[in-house]
Amino acid sequence: HTRNPADPTECTADETTTMLAEYPLIGAAKATCLAPDVSAESTTGTAIGAAAYLVAANAGAMATFNRCNAASAASSVAAVSDSAGDLTACYLSNVPGDATAGPACIAAETRTMLAAYPAIAAVRAACIDAGSPSPPEPPTARTVAYTIASDAYAAATLTRCSVAANVSTVDAIEEALAEFERCKLLVHADRAFCTAEETTTMVAAHAQIACVRAACIAESYPPGPPGPFSTPATAAYSTAVDVFNAGTSTRCHAAEAASVTAVNLEVGATKTRCDAAKPTEQQYCQAEAETTSAAGAADAARAREACLAQVCILPPHPPPPSPPPSPPPSPPPPYSIPHPPFPPPSPSPPPAQYSLNMITSLNGYTTVTFDAIAQTAFVEAIAVLGGFETTRVEVISVTNNNPVLLLTTAVNVEYTVSFLDLTRTSTTATTLNAAVAGGDLSAQLVAQGLTELTSVTEVTSASINAPPPPAPPPALAVTHLPGLSPTFSCPFIDTTCTPGASPPCPCFSESCANSHYNSISYAELLPACMRVTLAFCEATLTGSVQTACAPFTSRKQEVKLIGRSGGVMDSNTPERGGRKSRMTLPTDAITEAVELGMGELAYDEFTAKMPNGRYAKSSYISLTPHGKTFLKLVDVEIPFTKSLSGYGIKVMKTSSETSSEWTELPYTINDVDATTAVATVKVPSFSIVVVAEDESSVPPPSPPPQPHPPPPSPPPSPPPPPSPPPPD
Repeated sequence: HTRNPADPTECTADETTTMLAEYPLIGAAKATCLAPDVSAESTTGTAIGAAAYLVAANAGAMATFNRCNAASAASSVAAVSDSAGDLTACYLSNVPGDATAGPACIAAETRTMLAAYPAIAAVRAACIDAGSPSPPEPPTARTVAYTIASDAYAAATLTRCSVAANVSTVDAIEEALAEFERCKLLVHADRAFCTAEETTTMVAAHAQIACVRAACIAESYPPGPPGPFSTPATAAYSTAVDVFNAGTSTRCHAAEAASVTAVNLEVGATKTRCDAAKPTEQQYCQAEAETTSAAGAADAARAREACLAQVCILPPHPPPPSPPPSPPPSPPPPYSIPHPPFPPPSPSPPPAQYSLNMITSLNGYTTVTFDAIAQTAFVEAIAVLGGFETTRVEVISVTNNNPVLLLTTAVNVEYTVSFLDLTRTSTTATTLNAAVAGGDLSAQLVAQGLTELTSVTEVTSASINAPPPPAPPPALAVTHLPGLSPTFSCPFIDTTCTPGASPPCPCFSESCANSHYNSISYAELLPACMRVTLAFCEATLTGSVQTACAPFTSRKQEVKLIGRSGGVMDSNTPERGGRKSRMTLPTDAITEAVELGMGELAYDEFTAKMPNGRYAKSSYISLTPHGKTFLKLVDVEIPFTKSLSGYGIKVMKTSSETSSEWTELPYTINDVDATTAVATVKVPSFSIVVVAEDESSVPPPSPPPQPHPPPPSPPPSPPPPPSPPPPD
């Protein structure tokens, strides 16, 4: 730490690496030493020999256990002491008025301690393993003395961790009050700013102190059955918990009182300065003082609640390095090209045929800290080293490097990289193996932002997996159901589409026996057949293996039997902006019950195409059966996305999936929020409807400003006085 105070986690990693390497060697040396002298007769021969061996083995294990516990406690105390010193130094270097400085110091030290405690636990476990009785191990090696020692260490650890948490809390409270005093010296115009800065530090501190304390307590017991093991130990453990909770409550309330006192003192000073500066505005000064006092009391209460809660909230992961600045954008073209209403999607790349599988160990990370952000950085590093797209890399799993130790400072990352050809796969496997061995992967991971990384090792080298030969495509079901078109072709495979399937396969259902169908096509189905198809495709045993079910399971579609009394469809209907579409059939619109449908179509599933300058702002809603007429007008509510360009809208309908004509419908509009609105139309029959943006409907330009009126003309000059009469 003296040599490298800037990165305390590196010192912890160095110590851990040294100890984890030494302990297995010590255990092996002990076994080698015992091997020539320990025979089967020593442990299974005479009762006296067996007892003597057992006593000696237990004595050695107990001595090792106590020594390992003492070393672990010493490491914990050293880590806490150094972390506290670093935290104090960080606090002292803070810039007054920077509300992020205190939480940043706390986050840095929290990451240090969260790395230290799992490492201490790993070293302790390796230490205990090295001192365990060598084979053949006596069956009663863990004696009552071992149990008592283990419980005593757990209780001592809890007490030590609680004391460390208390010290951290007191430090955070003192720093928060110091921040408040420094903030006051700047004489902010907004007095509540100072209490907000203090509270930000306190809330961050309490949440992260809880994380560190939990990590500290987690290494109380060695790997194996959880403790406590005995009733006295349980009582001692509970007593230690109660003492900590009581102390926490007292400390949290005292901190709140200290904050409120500091705020009230400053409120008085602020009002005195305000009265002196504005002697005629005493009411304003009093209001400012009351506002500052109320804000301070609320902030202090929020800090107290965080202090009492002891809820762990991990500090944010350090952001990756900023990318280089982008070049300035190109100037826009002198004219804009209208975009097509529904551009065809880009073709998907062909599926990969070969893949390599690799497991790499990353020291310095746990399964908690190697989160989604870290995994994304890992994928970026692999792609950079191999010179390919990140989409070719997939992280399969992230597991502890040592499954016996629940808290370790190394993770095994299993991942695959996929390509179309064997040559590229083989080349990449060679590249990645060399990158791990030569240190290039470690350097690239750090460059991508994984700054907590200490080393990279290979668990398994890259292995190449070739794809199995493609299976022959399954056969489509063949049906001869009466009423079907002679050219009917069933789109479902015969794996689950059979005459006796449950739910029934549409190709064998009388509800779909309609000569109108050439297949079971989403856009063409009448509601009765749609109901059967939805049931078939949504069932796990039948629809899950049918690729032809994709449109039926991925889209909103509702079918409902509605009678003369009317009804509403709005439970599984197309939506936009979180608002569902809705169809309301009034009473006496039909004379008998009939199945009706409301669902969404894709643009390429019907014939009519959008006119130039019009683009869909809602789903294409199919009301079925197409052409069904009603005795009363039916209300249809269509949610749509508002035009960002301020263009007007049109509600349009086409009579069926085979029609090529659009007609416009009158409508009313109700706003939902800033981006979504609902258009309501009244229709006499069912068809396909959509709300479209109309680029020809441009809002009228603002009128030009009126010119200033000319100044009024000056009044006419008075007539000249009459000439005097001539003299006589």
